[in-house]
Amino acid sequence: MNDTKVHVGGDVFGQLVVGDHNITVWAEQSVVTVVAPAARPKPARRPVVTLLPRQPARPFGRDRELAILGDADVRLGQVFGPPGVGKSTLLRYAACRFGPNTVFLSGTGRAPADLLQDVFEACFDVVGYRPSPVELRRLMSDVDIRLVVDDLDLSDDQRAELLDGVPDASVIFTSVRRALWADGMAWQLTGLAWGPALALLSTALGRPLTEREQLTAAHLWQAADGSPLLLLRAAAAVRPGPDGVVTLPTAAELGDLLPRIFANLTPAARTVVPVLALTDATVSADVLPWLVPAPEDLGGAVAELAARGMVIVTEHGYQLAPGVAAALPADLVAGVPQLDRLAGRLRECVRMLTRPADDIPLIAGVIDATVRLGRADIGASLAKEIAPVMACSGRLGAWERILDRGRVAAQSAGDRSILAYLTHEDGIRALVTGKRLAAAAAIAAAIGLWQEVGALTRVAIAQQTQTLTGMPGPAVAAGNAAAGHAAAAGHAANAAKNATAATKAGIGLGAKVAVAVAATIAVAAVGYFGVTALRGHDQPTALPPPTTSGPHPTDTVQRPTSSATVVAPMKKGVVPADCPTDAYFGTFDGHDSILERNGPGLVACDYEKGSALLVVGVFSGPDPQDTGARQIAIDGTDDAWVSSPDASGVGSVSVTVADRSMKMQYVGPVDDAVAAAKRVLGLSG
Repeated sequence: MNDTKVHVGGDVFGQLVVGDHNITVWAEQSVVTVVAPAARPKPARRPVVTLLPRQPARPFGRDRELAILGDADVRLGQVFGPPGVGKSTLLRYAACRFGPNTVFLSGTGRAPADLLQDVFEACFDVVGYRPSPVELRRLMSDVDIRLVVDDLDLSDDQRAELLDGVPDASVIFTSVRRALWADGMAWQLTGLAWGPALALLSTALGRPLTEREQLTAAHLWQAADGSPLLLLRAAAAVRPGPDGVVTLPTAAELGDLLPRIFANLTPAARTVVPVLALTDATVSADVLPWLVPAPEDLGGAVAELAARGMVIVTEHGYQLAPGVAAALPADLVAGVPQLDRLAGRLRECVRMLTRPADDIPLIAGVIDATVRLGRADIGASLAKEIAPVMACSGRLGAWERILDRGRVAAQSAGDRSILAYLTHEDGIRALVTGKRLAAAAAIAAAIGLWQEVGALTRVAIAQQTQTLTGMPGPAVAAGNAAAGHAAAAGHAANAAKNATAATKAGIGLGAKVAVAVAATIAVAAVGYFGVTALRGHDQPTALPPPTTSGPHPTDTVQRPTSSATVVAPMKKGVVPADCPTDAYFGTFDGHDSILERNGPGLVACDYEKGSALLVVGVFSGPDPQDTGARQIAIDGTDDAWVSSPDASGVGSVSVTVADRSMKMQYVGPVDDAVAAAKRVLGLSG
């Protein structure tokens, strides 16, 4: 970026250095500058690292497991088992016994990179700095800590990302399913034996069980498979029998415990449950008092819910116990008035929080609920207010989550201004995390949206930021861009022209590189989707090259005639229902967060390799054809259409198999584009 001074306007939230980029976060639009190596923050390593959880009571019947976890020779271990079996209690108690150089984290709903940022800040004294993955690994080398993570539900690749960031740490984590096999130790946690189960029930009731109660308890213990959570709920559901004596519920009543507990909750407890039910993660102890009508009653309400096995109390706050949200009665589900109030209170308190990213699952839950209940405008406004705070927190996964949820809400509400802001900020996030193609696409899409609403100052600032991506964006329009599909076509054409010019100028994009900006802008502007799959000039061939000998390339793309007889293919193509694996690009990174989804069953996936990008969009039903498209025959598909490249050099191919379709935009020979489509459909080779 050049040294031109820009005035964004609005409220400034703060600054964050991510790798070699400095983000100045404003309420209306963030600005990025490059930071010289000598000017980057210098983290100072802490002499002693201790970040422990709130210590629970000693778990019943887990002495053997505690001894195993205390073994200092365990460098990578996992405790797995079903919800409610006591994994969290066991791990929290064990972590408190590990002593110094222990870092305990909750992994619920957290991105691996955000967890690593927590570890980094626990080990180093620094503010407002998030190192690049390479720099983080260098800093964390020789940092010998014990990292304990509760509820680490990650894919293999995500778990590898986390472990790579702490190369010299020993790591122990919990999850529902087994994840470690040959690469670590794994212990399955099952229900309590009869003796500890009886002790748990006696402690919960505050008295020994009678002989008759012990028989009932034995049946309960068997029916619950020794689950401590279910046994605790059974103790909370005692009631007088026909003879007036208070008794435990029977094994047959085990499935009715929650409705009975819900019916007997105090008014204060009933105001807490709807808030906690908006997320499957912890609601922080700093935020919850802002969200309940009578915060002075919160302590008693939480104690009541915890004693009944409804709430888990952690070091940071409160979370509904497993199974509670699924059984919530209709009168405890938050409605629009309550969501409106919650959104307002969250906007008031979020800037006062020391750890605002901890409450991202709750904020995302509120936004999602507003969309479901037809008041997406509330969610979109909340996302715009919260996003700058999340950016400054350094938790880019939390920031991304709010941007994603907010864009869905803004699109549903038809708020182009908020949609432009959130799209632009996602481009900033992509830029500072090294995803330059995605950054260029998002910033260009935001420019198009801001042009439509006449925010030309925003456009000019975004264009300056876009120069950092290395890919020029669309030119500023003289006035507001035309709305709808015409505007989207113009943005795509401008992006394609700029990408073509960049290719000729030799900025590192080969003649067959994917013009991700063109495809993605068309998607972001009109809710469409595309596949772009060509290659960079310095990479192995991503697609089979056009045939140079033998049958003419048009044999691959057969144009049907009225007298042609189409032979049924031996192998029918399959339009993937989710992100597929590609022969060249490998396993996909995941769902594309930029592309807007305007139809049921629509999935957009992306994968980057060097300067090439593959974006696959699939959806239900036939594709509404572009003007000028001509039908072609591709063996293994039910329908196929192609549009030749237009004046901007962008063409399209769409195919339908059974009840699913795939659409792609391409730059280059149509045979290459068809080959890409066939490969994704499983028809190549």
